[in-house]
Amino acid sequence: IEMDMNQDEICSQKQFVATVFPERHRWEEAHKYCQDLKMVMAIPLTDEDNDQLYTQALPFAGTCQPPNHSKAFMWLAATSKGHPGNWTNMSHQKLNYTNFNEKATST
Repeated sequence: IEMDMNQDEICSQKQFVATVFPERHRWEEAHKYCQDLKMVMAIPLTDEDNDQLYTQALPFAGTCQPPNHSKAFMWLAATSKGHPGNWTNMSHQKLNYTNFNEKATST
């Protein structure tokens, strides 16, 4: 895989850095893809993180959005599976920030 990134993007002092791969995958495939690249799936923890990730991913919504979803177009390292509205990270720790759910439904 070849990526066009400058030194500032790689060595950034930012708390939240995300790379968007504009490809459609099931969650399990996306998770493995990230692991194979020695990366982790993103999880925004602040409004600023959420806005940054949403802005980065939005141009690829048409490519990434499954045909059976009206709004969702990216996977995060969070789940509410089995407990709608109660979001946890992949270690099953409750998340304090869950506005990404609101962002997806507000646009």
